[in-house]
Amino acid sequence: MDSLPLTIFPDGGLASSVITTVWVGVFVLCFFNLRYGWVLSGLVVPGYLVPLVIVKPWAAVVIVIEAILTYVIVWAFSERIAPGRFPALFGRDRFMGLILASIAVRLSMDGYVLPAFAEWLLDNFDRRFDWQDNLQSFGLVIISLLANQFWKPGLGRGLVAAIVTIGLTFLIVRYGLMEFTNFRMSGVSYLYEGLASSILASPKAYIILTLTAMIASQVNVRYGWDFSGILIPALIALQWYQPTKVLTSFLEAIVIYLIARLILKLPMMANATIEGGRKLLLFFNISFAWKMLIGWVIVWQGFDVKTTDFYGFGYLLSTLIAIKAHDKNIFPRLARSTLQVSLAGAVLGNIVGFALSAGVTRIATATAGDPELMPGESRTPRLDALVVRAVGDAHVRRMRARAEPLSTEAAQSLAELIELFEAGVPASSPTFDLTADDWRVQRVEGGRYAIIRADGAGEELLVYDPAAPRNLAIVAADPTGAPGLGTAAVTLQRNQRARWLVIAAPAGPTALGNANVADVFRATSASPRMLVEQATAGEGSRATFANQSARAADIAALRGAIRAIDVTLQAASAEIVGNEALITLDGAAVRQLSLAYLGPQATPGIERCSMPRAGNVSEGWEGLGQLAYLRFEIAEPLLASISSQSQPDVARAAADIGGFALSRCRLGGRNHWALLAPLRDEGYAFFAEGGAPQRIVLSYRAIDDTLAARIGAAVHSEWNADALLIAPQTDSLFRPSETAFDVVWQESLRQQQPGEGPSIFQLRSAPESAYRYDGPADVVVARDIVGTTDAEFMPILSALRQSGLRAEFAGDGKDWAGFEKRPATALRYLDQTSGRRYAVGWVIDRGAPPQ
Repeated sequence: MDSLPLTIFPDGGLASSVITTVWVGVFVLCFFNLRYGWVLSGLVVPGYLVPLVIVKPWAAVVIVIEAILTYVIVWAFSERIAPGRFPALFGRDRFMGLILASIAVRLSMDGYVLPAFAEWLLDNFDRRFDWQDNLQSFGLVIISLLANQFWKPGLGRGLVAAIVTIGLTFLIVRYGLMEFTNFRMSGVSYLYEGLASSILASPKAYIILTLTAMIASQVNVRYGWDFSGILIPALIALQWYQPTKVLTSFLEAIVIYLIARLILKLPMMANATIEGGRKLLLFFNISFAWKMLIGWVIVWQGFDVKTTDFYGFGYLLSTLIAIKAHDKNIFPRLARSTLQVSLAGAVLGNIVGFALSAGVTRIATATAGDPELMPGESRTPRLDALVVRAVGDAHVRRMRARAEPLSTEAAQSLAELIELFEAGVPASSPTFDLTADDWRVQRVEGGRYAIIRADGAGEELLVYDPAAPRNLAIVAADPTGAPGLGTAAVTLQRNQRARWLVIAAPAGPTALGNANVADVFRATSASPRMLVEQATAGEGSRATFANQSARAADIAALRGAIRAIDVTLQAASAEIVGNEALITLDGAAVRQLSLAYLGPQATPGIERCSMPRAGNVSEGWEGLGQLAYLRFEIAEPLLASISSQSQPDVARAAADIGGFALSRCRLGGRNHWALLAPLRDEGYAFFAEGGAPQRIVLSYRAIDDTLAARIGAAVHSEWNADALLIAPQTDSLFRPSETAFDVVWQESLRQQQPGEGPSIFQLRSAPESAYRYDGPADVVVARDIVGTTDAEFMPILSALRQSGLRAEFAGDGKDWAGFEKRPATALRYLDQTSGRRYAVGWVIDRGAPPQ
């Protein structure tokens, strides 16, 4: 039919709002209440859950589960524990108990159970599940309202009633409104989703809500103040940060109250019984019609305003205030008491929130802890660790060719943060740390502030230095353009003493039209910008300054850091916007900036290669972004420099940022580059100078035993190998595969130029079944292909024997059972390559007990 869909709802308001689904849900609940006597409570529950059922059904399931747990906890306390010890919970006390229990349940689920469940799925079924987006419960009080709905009929009947009402509301919305009207679920908005989505991200909202509800309950008992439920002032208290919302809520309640009074005084209503569900429907329909009118007026007049700003807060709040005012005929007194209690709760909640924040800050200062940092990062808020994550995440997204653009809300929040800092209003606490609205703001060393993306879709980083003398921003929109480009941006921020450093991520082909961090910064910040990019092939380094960017920059310092850079001043071109400079860096410029980052004592000395003692080191890197940083910023340029017989300056600077030590040393009479992390358990890598690796030795180091590592070093020298890689544990099929050792090993394999015969020798701890072996060998060598002649692998056996070890080949008889080549994580990657032969050396531990 050409007339469908019916354009009933105004765009920008009820056409994509949960208010509309709540309206349908109230009709469904009132029908079952009036027809079958079902409990008339939890009025917003069906309409609130239906959008989740359509868009995020697992989130709706989690809400129902949490409501059941909340009910069971309060019921057990009130009906089983309390009798004879405490008064049973009743009325407002019971509902207050449900609110407190729901908060405890949400903290447990969102903080422990759901993350553990997602990790269990990944570990056992290799299924990645974004629990924060698909499982995390929503709503400030929806769980307690649903649990309260179970109370009178009991859990069984209450759950059936909830399923029926939610299901019928779903059918009406999905196959009624969405099919025959212009109501749409895309872009549906919850009026307080910013507060409701995560209890972990907005704890102060729950503090204010709980304290205000407690105050409302007490003044109701002591003074008889009635609010039509203790949640009314509690929800109003959340809006004192935005007083206009408080005003619109009460203005809407006044309109509903006056219109309802006029309707009820009509002659046709004289003999009608308007109570219970009927009165609720009347008042809520007036509220809905008022919102509809506001929406259409704004559409017809073409006002460029947000329609929902003119709606009252919540879905039924104004309606319930109007009903209570009509029942008691005390609107002025009701408004005064509600405002008074809500303001008192907001003030007290903020005091408690700030006190708890100060206490947590003091504890964080004493312990120097940072729960947001990945394993293996410093426990103090260091900028280097944030740079690693930002650059590594950019590499991950480039490899996946998938953009992670900012949502409209995240882009708006970032713009507000940029404006806030540039207005000179940074946080004053020395350990300030705030997580909200998809961003985390943290104070890092040197009095600087880091704005870190925290929506789970990226790791972009903005650093603001309020003490920097130059109002200038260094922007690396794509740090993956060349190895060391992120390091170059960090060095330029120091060189220019710039106020801002922005490390963004490349936008993929699917990001067309979506906001990214670099675009938001360019559109918001008033600071002149210096964009850092990779120079095109065959061109040297160039700096092009437009408008006021030249005045903001220190060109002399730039020339001192990058020799032979071509500096030009010109009017804005198509690729430069406003007060902006474009800095394109070739490989020589990136190396110069890397050396500048390392400082004047950058020339490495040569000493004997050694491994640090195994001490109190932290766990190694395991984050995908961290490992990507290790591969593309350290391992790849290191091996490329060794192959070209040049100094790995870019890799050394990147290693320094990542907490690695990259230095020259001598092993077996040859110069090597040693890569290790002194404070983390990442393993060790030694690469001989002179060209790409041809022979690689893999070994391991146990916590309290260096035998295998020493054997590996001896074989490396005697076999004339080019790389010695020592893992923090013996290789097996069940060990973690996402480790720094595996990144370096795989990159070595990519760069390897194998010659004739075996090119890889791996030492592993002998399996349990090998303890039956009673031969004289210290190392038993197993070849990759059964039946290979001894001559091909004799150089390896000779290297072992020349090292003073007793070694022999594993045979194919039953006496050699357990010594055959076995699957392992490192070998699994090796099996995907071609043209490489290898052997496994089983290390016999004579001190191990027989099995």
